[in-house]
Amino acid sequence: MKLACTLVVGAVAVLLPRVAEARSRSCQEVSDVVGEQKCTRYGYAWSVERMPGLMFGLGAFHREYEPAGHRFGVARTGKRQPTLFRFDGDDLGVDKLRATGAELRVSLAINPYFYAGTDVGVGVGSAPVRGVAGAEWQATTKGSHIQSVWGLHLGGRIPLGRVAFRVEALAGAHFVSLPARLQDGSSANATAVRFLFEPRVWADVWLSSSWTLSPYVGAAAFSGSEKTAGVMFTWHLKAFDGDFSL
Repeated sequence: MKLACTLVVGAVAVLLPRVAEARSRSCQEVSDVVGEQKCTRYGYAWSVERMPGLMFGLGAFHREYEPAGHRFGVARTGKRQPTLFRFDGDDLGVDKLRATGAELRVSLAINPYFYAGTDVGVGVGSAPVRGVAGAEWQATTKGSHIQSVWGLHLGGRIPLGRVAFRVEALAGAHFVSLPARLQDGSSANATAVRFLFEPRVWADVWLSSSWTLSPYVGAAAFSGSEKTAGVMFTWHLKAFDGDFSL
């Protein structure tokens, strides 16, 4: 009897770890050969190590634009309307147009130190009421304007525990549109677009393992007097972007 009990206990001791290991694995047949399987350990599919370093940000910004030196095209409101005439930004009689709005960004952490992604921002602000004219048409701006920015960003960061500093460059297009009215009473838009290259400096504060609060400042590279500033809340798919020391 003692021998039988000893054999049973020994068998359980040998088989139990193997059963536990088998349960922690997920196996799938990979060929017609019997027993040829591909197995993964339990939790491997959703482990944080395998999560992509995606970041989704939403924030607010304040941006400046110098109309001098840029050409605005005036066209009736609507899709695919022809340009009636163009005028110089100097004709608006203002040094800068300032807009405040919302910004959305999606980024991917290449590693703990570098990241890349895309930005979209739209803001509104006041503008002078001015009359502008071409050879045959005249228009009067309505006293407001819209600024929108779309671009790609590439940056690097210096992680310092719960705080990090980042330097990045945004390259893309900067659109400015002023609602106007033509001399026949119809609505129109005066629009300008330019290439934007904007270095930015950020500071990140981890509010939790998934959320950061990040103020930033920047300036247009080809016009040092055009400034931008903002603040953004960002949700990180990978906790602490994979930095397990935090």
